[in-house]
Order: sequence, then structure tokens, then C-alpha cells
Amino acid sequence: IDLMDALGIERFVVAGHDWGSNTAEALAVGWPDRVTRIAMLSTPSRLGGAPTPPFAQAQRQWYHWFQATQRGAEAVRRDPKGFSRVMWDNWSPPGWYDAATFDAVATSWDNPDWADVTLHSYRARWDEAAPDPRSAALEGRIKATKQLSLPTVYVQGAVDGVNPPEASQEVPSKFNGPFAFKLLDGVGHFPTREVPATIAAMLIEHFS
Repeated sequence: IDLMDALGIERFVVAGHDWGSNTAEALAVGWPDRVTRIAMLSTPSRLGGAPTPPFAQAQRQWYHWFQATQRGAEAVRRDPKGFSRVMWDNWSPPGWYDAATFDAVATSWDNPDWADVTLHSYRARWDEAAPDPRSAALEGRIKATKQLSLPTVYVQGAVDGVNPPEASQEVPSKFNGPFAFKLLDGVGHFPTREVPATIAAMLIEHFS
């Protein structure tokens, strides 16, 4: 929100993928008079709090629990690229990325704070670490908010390897205003990279 303030933008729309999906939702909760529409891609709503997932989903989210252990954290710090490649290889159909794309994105995992931020995010969401004090109040509001009413579109890959369609079954019930659930056949967890033209057209339509 500080960025929007610095740019002098009072009202705006937000689209987010994965962590960004929940960021879009959080902005709508925290600043409902400023966020007019949101688009959430590939990661379900956290409104009302995140319940412990059923065993099948917990298995798909193995990396959450892995990072909550000391040895898991050490492994992630030691080889962030190897850790991330496992997700890239398993969350979308084969062939969705090439080596050059992975190498270009992988430079971000060399940032000195990447491991700390990543580990804390996954630990805090399951109460294995205290939330950042700067966001604690907003986290409380997200857990207390059961529904949002602003126009929302949710994008779901039909073959998402980590958040498959069954993981997003409750998403429509979190919104009581204009809402669209877009299921994309043959698409995995990374629709903005797998079918960018489709996503661009969808967002233009939703935000126009």
C-alpha cells in the first residue's frame, strides 16, 4: 500500500499469483475503500484462516512441513535452486519451462534474505513461528473476515500439481459479490507462464 501511496494512486485493482494471490486478497481486506477488483491465481483464499489441510493436500504441500524442521531449513538454505526445481518440475505439465527461464528466475534465490523470508512465511502460516509484527494486525483481519464482496476472478489450472481443483472447492463461498471461477484445461500451477495470452485477455476483461 505504501507503493500506491508513493505513486499517488488512490483506487486500484490487484492481480496476484501464488503468494501474490493471497496478497491481493489481503489488500482487499485491509483497504476495502481502495481496492476495487482482484484476480487470484493458483492459490486458494485464506479468508477465515487456513485450516489444517486433508492428508492428500498435506502430501502435496510437503515442502511446508519440510521447512518447519531444522534439517529441512538447512537443506533449503544450502540448495535453494535444487529445492525450487522440484516444485517447478511437479506443479505443472512437463515442458512448461526451459533451462534459460529457470536460470534467469533462479538469480532471485541468490538474494541474501530469500531463505529467511521463505522459511518464515511457511512457518508462520502454520503457527510454527510468530508473524511479522508489522503484518500481525492485517493477518488478524484476514482470519476474522469470512467473505469479500468486491468483483473477483479466481484462476485454477486443471492439472495444478500442488493446488488442484479439489483444493479450491471452497473458494467461491468466500465471495458474495460478482465472482468468476476460471478452470483452465491442461494448465498447471503457473498459468501466467504457461498460457500468458489467455491470462492477459482474462485480466483485461475483468479489470475493464
